[in-house]
Amino acid sequence: QPNPNVVNPPNPLDPIHLKIDQAGAFYWNDTPVDELGLKAQLAVIAQQSNQPEIQIAADDGVAYQYGARVLADAKSYNLTKIGFTEAD
Repeated sequence: QPNPNVVNPPNPLDPIHLKIDQAGAFYWNDTPVDELGLKAQLAVIAQQSNQPEIQIAADDGVAYQYGARVLADAKSYNLTKIGFTEAD
C-alpha cells in the first residue's frame, strides 16, 4: 500500500534555454532579450518554489565576460540550477 505520508516530488520543469551568440546577445528560449530583460526573467524564476534549470549555450568564440555576467546575475538571485550545453 502507498504510504500516505510520502510526498511525491513535483515533475521536473522544462529547462530554460539561454543562448549567447558571438556578439554577446542573449536569447531566452529563442526570444531575444537584453540584459535588463534577462535579469527580469531571472527574477521571475527566483520567485518560484520549484525552479527550472537554466541551460546556457554559448556560441564558439563568445567572450568570457558574457557567460560570467549571466552566472553573476543568476547568483545574485540565488539561482542554483544552472548547466551548460553545446550551442546549436
